[in-house]
Amino acid sequence: MKRITLISVLFLILIMQGCGSKKSPTGGEIDAIKPEVVSSQPDIMGQIEGGIIEIDFSKPMDKSSVSNSVFIYPPVINKRISLSRSTLKIELKEALKDNTIYHVSLSSALKDLRGNGLAHSQSFAFKNGNPAATSLSGLIKYELSEDAELPVNLTVFTEDSLMVSLGKIEGQSYSLSNLMPANYLLRAYIDKNQNGRYDETREPFFQQVATLSGKNNLDIELAYADTTFAQIKSIKQVSPHELLVQLSKEVTDIRYIDIQGEEEDISVNILRKHIDKDRLYLLTAKQDTLSYTLRAHGLMDAKGNLSPMSSLGFKVSSTDDNTAPHIVSHSPRNGATVHSLKPEIKLTFSEIITEANLHAKIVVTETNREIKLKVLSIKGREITLIPESDLDNYRSHKLIVSKETKDYAQNTMEQDFESIFLPIKR
Repeated sequence: MKRITLISVLFLILIMQGCGSKKSPTGGEIDAIKPEVVSSQPDIMGQIEGGIIEIDFSKPMDKSSVSNSVFIYPPVINKRISLSRSTLKIELKEALKDNTIYHVSLSSALKDLRGNGLAHSQSFAFKNGNPAATSLSGLIKYELSEDAELPVNLTVFTEDSLMVSLGKIEGQSYSLSNLMPANYLLRAYIDKNQNGRYDETREPFFQQVATLSGKNNLDIELAYADTTFAQIKSIKQVSPHELLVQLSKEVTDIRYIDIQGEEEDISVNILRKHIDKDRLYLLTAKQDTLSYTLRAHGLMDAKGNLSPMSSLGFKVSSTDDNTAPHIVSHSPRNGATVHSLKPEIKLTFSEIITEANLHAKIVVTETNREIKLKVLSIKGREITLIPESDLDNYRSHKLIVSKETKDYAQNTMEQDFESIFLPIKR
């Protein structure tokens, strides 16, 4: 009986000891806070004393991540980089260059003890002596407006591809300081998928060489690589002598165009062409048959992509043109005031009008003095004119486009076009 009681007492003691020594469960919330730089010794652009630079972080850092994440420019061969908990120590064990700015760059590959990478890649500048410094600033221009909300990775290289500094910038402008006078290569991109590298087909990019001396300005224009070719989307017959070709994108040049009928020996001469962004206006000889194929060789877009060839068939709905041309818009407008004695006159017609078929003049309304006009340019259906001599100041003038003006099919305008305006030049 006593033995049973003793066993019970011992069992109770063991239970009580177990309760009193209960350990906290392992785990808890995952530490996902990224480390940041909190200070440096010396301060930014401070003098490097004894070849020692120290950078302090907000958290203890992982020594194993140091070797591939700390960079120094100008390069220093004899150096020692060590890490003691949250302090990175750089010992430059060779003679430093006189009057030189040294850059220490830290990439996001530098991690804390929990594997969290540095909040963002960044560089710090220090000096030895009294070096001359330059600055570079400018606007950041985005091809897509929604990209303006994302950070931009900006790296500065020497002309021979040595990294000088790196970092992230945000917003509509940027500023770089503490660079020595030299030629630099700037490279910027937005890491949209956050994989640490530039993906050509999905992310905007910028690269340009800049020569820096004193204060400098350079805008960063982030644009997407475009490997698609411009193509013909549609062809509209405006008249038997005019075609309006819609392209898939804006085009800056076309090397060669031809129009072939269904039979190989039938072709149509192209008399005039004009590119207006993604539209191509063609004035042609009369289109006599019902079916044609338009072929464009060497369509070049704004990014330099050159399409080998694009072709599209089209049908002619009418071979007769009996429609009189008319003016769709004009500048200056009727009753307007202009501040030049040789203003540009812009006329937009309902179809392409050649210079030989245009009959226009200006008349001073009070004196009936006639002023001849000369053609500055013809862009598709838009004609720009300028007076051959000065207009009369403070006197109203009448622009007259005669009804003798005709299209390529020799259809004349139904009536004269007139518009009055007043030149005032103080």
